[in-house]
Amino acid sequence: CQFTLAERLEGDNRYKCIGCAGLVDATKRILIHRTPPVLALQLKRFGFGRHVGKISKPVHFDELLDLSPYCTSEGKAESTTRFRLYAVLVHQGASVNGGHYYCHVRAASGVWHRLDDERVSQASAARPAC
Repeated sequence: CQFTLAERLEGDNRYKCIGCAGLVDATKRILIHRTPPVLALQLKRFGFGRHVGKISKPVHFDELLDLSPYCTSEGKAESTTRFRLYAVLVHQGASVNGGHYYCHVRAASGVWHRLDDERVSQASAARPAC
C-alpha cells in the first residue's frame, strides 16, 4: 500500500526538530495504531479535476484483509488486524449526478446475495464483482 510507504523528508521538505528547532532530514511513515471492531472502506470512484467522471477501472479484492503489515506493533497486540468482507456497495451508472446503487451481502451461511431495491437474489459468483 503506497499510503503507508516511508517518505524521506529532505531538502525544502525537511522536518523541524522539536529539540533543537533546526531543520533536519527525516523519514516519515503512517501506520495504523488501533483498528476498529468493524472496518468500513470507501474507494473514491469519481474523478474531479483533469479526469471528471466515474473511474470505471475494475477493483479486485480478496474476501480476507490483513492489515497487520500496516499496523504498529502496539496496534497488532491491541486490536484485530484481520477482517472478512461481508458487504459491497456498488454504483451503477456513468455519472456522479445519476445512477443506481445496489449491494452484495454475504449471509451467515457464506452465500452471497444481491440486494437491489425490492429484489433479493443469490449472487452467482463466489464473491461480488465491482
